[in-house]
Amino acid sequence: MKTIPLCCVIAVWLTLPSAAQVTEWQGEVRHSHRMGGCRGNLQITSRGIAYLTDHKKHARDWSYLDLKAVYIAPGKVLLSTYDKKKPFTLKVKEGEIPRDTMRFLLESFPKTLIVNASLPLPTTLFEIPASHRHRRGACQGILRAGTQRLTFESDQSAHSRTWRYGDVADLHSLHSFELTLTTREYQKFHYAGNRVFRFQLKEPMARSVYQDLWRRVNLGGTLELKARN
Repeated sequence: MKTIPLCCVIAVWLTLPSAAQVTEWQGEVRHSHRMGGCRGNLQITSRGIAYLTDHKKHARDWSYLDLKAVYIAPGKVLLSTYDKKKPFTLKVKEGEIPRDTMRFLLESFPKTLIVNASLPLPTTLFEIPASHRHRRGACQGILRAGTQRLTFESDQSAHSRTWRYGDVADLHSLHSFELTLTTREYQKFHYAGNRVFRFQLKEPMARSVYQDLWRRVNLGGTLELKARN
């Protein structure tokens, strides 16, 4: 039987696309420097996130293991690593990160993930109109809970959020018309650097609902609420 030299096998293998890596999204972005900036392409793949640019000093290629937190806002991505206090910030040149890509990260990224948008829930277990108090003023919206995450859909898009239960550090309520979330979103001047969201509820939250949410956040328990039709 005729054998094929090992070097030929390796050469062919290197030319094949990697089956282990799938590109979920890529687009043109800008990285701001202290003075000026550079442009390149952001790639979000099944294995990590990369910033490809001709400015080699600013090019990056992170595995998800190397990233401490990812923050996605309209037209912007912030990447927090273990070797840099200030997040690596990239502005999307056109449009926004697609919602399918956000959902991919919600399902796949194992560290802290903050999504500055209200994504539809596969199953809504409960929803309640709420007012989110800001340092100055407030915005109005709907607070929803699903089997895997919470969302707040605000009338001011900058204040909409989607949180996995694991990205909520604490949840408490003093009475049925109030709910406070301490999230893992970094924010200066907030307790321990974690951002706090204070909601005034426009309808009372049943004690059983609050207890189920508390278990989900603090104990990893499952919600026992019946899904809404």
